[in-house]
Amino acid sequence: MRHVARALVSTAAFLELSGDDVLDPDSAVKAMEQIAHDLSALDTAEYSVLAGVCSELADEARSAGPAFRSHVEFCESFMENFGARVAGNA
Repeated sequence: MRHVARALVSTAAFLELSGDDVLDPDSAVKAMEQIAHDLSALDTAEYSVLAGVCSELADEARSAGPAFRSHVEFCESFMENFGARVAGNA
């Protein structure tokens, strides 16, 4: 599950942080909306793994230096911004 979570967060970061010359903004938004929808009904174990991965990725980006500040901020706010929550908890 950790590897899948890392891939998911990394892909979402690519969608969010890529410039318009790299990725169509409308397509990126649609993909991120689908990710958010899917993250709205995690089980407790999935939520825990995803939150841990976000923290790990933020730490890795922080260690990479100031040029990665946008990645740090993205990972730190991922759970809230993408509406990740345990199913049944609004």
